Amino acid sequence: MKASPGSIVLVVALAGVFGVEIATHSVGNDALLLKLGALPDNGELNGQYWRFATYSFLHFNWSHLLVNTLLLLWVGRILEKRVGTSLTGTIYACSVLSSAIVILVVHGCYPKVGARCGELVCKPESFRVGHRIELRFIRRLY
Repeated sequence: MKASPGSIVLVVALAGVFGVEIATHSVGNDALLLKLGALPDNGELNGQYWRFATYSFLHFNWSHLLVNTLLLLWVGRILEKRVGTSLTGTIYACSVLSSAIVILVVHGCYPKVGARCGELVCKPESFRVGHRIELRFIRRLY
């Protein structure tokens, strides 16, 4: 199975960052991964927009890295062969960005427990891009 150059470069980068995780004893540790650039569980970036890029290079454990690497080599090879390395890289970057947004929105939401059990509320302040855009979701499940 011959992989394309873009996929190989990305896999090498992922392995290198995982090496940093091993060296800093961050593997399997949410708090230490957060220091390395993971997305916060509360969905609040606090101006740290660089996390949109860095989170995608971090992996929780060996199996997470293995699955992502195998899928990247499999799908990346096919895409690079069909549409080229540049467009594959663009698709990958858009996927990373859109995934980060979904992760932040979901992590900004939390199930309320108590009298209104089943209500899903996203705090308005939990996800902001700049100071103009706020996502607000309120959905009651009965």
